[in-house]
Parts: sequence; C-alpha cells; structure tokens
Amino acid sequence: MSNKRMTSEDVDTETREELSDYSHYAWSTWVASIIKDYENDDGSVTIPKGKIDRWKTLKGIPYEKLPEVEKDKDRVEADEIIDIIDVNPIGIKEENNKMKKNNLKEQNLSKLQIAYREFFKAMMDEYDVKSPVQLGDKRSEFFSRIKKEWPAAKKKIQEGVLRKTIRNMISEILTGE
Repeated sequence: MSNKRMTSEDVDTETREELSDYSHYAWSTWVASIIKDYENDDGSVTIPKGKIDRWKTLKGIPYEKLPEVEKDKDRVEADEIIDIIDVNPIGIKEENNKMKKNNLKEQNLSKLQIAYREFFKAMMDEYDVKSPVQLGDKRSEFFSRIKKEWPAAKKKIQEGVLRKTIRNMISEILTGE
C-alpha cells in the first residue's frame, strides 16, 4: 500500500467545505454534550475528574491498542470523512482517486469491519442519504441509532446466528423483521 497521503491540494473546494462542515458539526456536537452534561448554574462547566482521567488515558494509547469499543467510535468518525470523499469522487484529483481504488483492493478487512461498513451504508440508505453530512438536523438521531443498534448487530454476527448475506442481515435488523 502506498504511503502517499492526500493533502488539501488534492481536494476540490466543495469537498473541502463539506469536510469542514463535518469537522465543525463533530466539534459542536461534542461541545454541546459537554455543556449539557456538566454546566453549572452560573454557566461555567466542571468536568468530573473521572472523565478527565479517562481522556488522559485514552489520548496516550495508540489506535491499534485501543479497546474495540473505542475503535468503533473512531471508525464512525472515519466513516463520516470517507463518505464525504466518496460522495465527491470528482473532487479528488485523478492520481489520488486511482491510489484510493488500489488501496481498497489491498485492504484486508475483517468480516466484522465489512459488516460495520454495510450496516452504516444500510442506515444511510434508510435515511435516503449518500453521506451523513446530508442528514442535517437528523444527524444526532442517526448516530444515536448507530450507537444503539450496532452492538446487537455485531453480537449476532459474532455469534453466527444469521447465515444470510451481510446486506440482508443488516436490512432485517434495521426493519426489525
């Protein structure tokens, strides 16, 4: 796999703005949750020591050594970014588009990673969007559902309960059939 990384010069203005929009959305959602959970009567915020200790611990752990539950959170964020880029394939210069296709071929994803990707795509199909950026005011609902419904889907996959295609299995879970 090539080590060449995409730079801002490799992306068109529209894609860059969508990525910036998502970046601001992710930050503002996080800030809103901190304020909601920890705001004092005087408007200041006091974050519990346990939360700070947890963040200090997590920030010092390389991604590959994180617990799967923490990796799953990072994968959701990565999927957001990937989806924005996938929606705007012409926004990526041709050289990097070829590199991306080659990297996808070279990836050796686990069945669980593939299932998560399909789960995420099926959820976007249900919301009739190509990217979570297009969700608008339904973003919070979308990610709450991902957090709530993925563990059950993951458990069923790991237990081997369903022998159908991953796409059919995800559809059944989402529709509750």
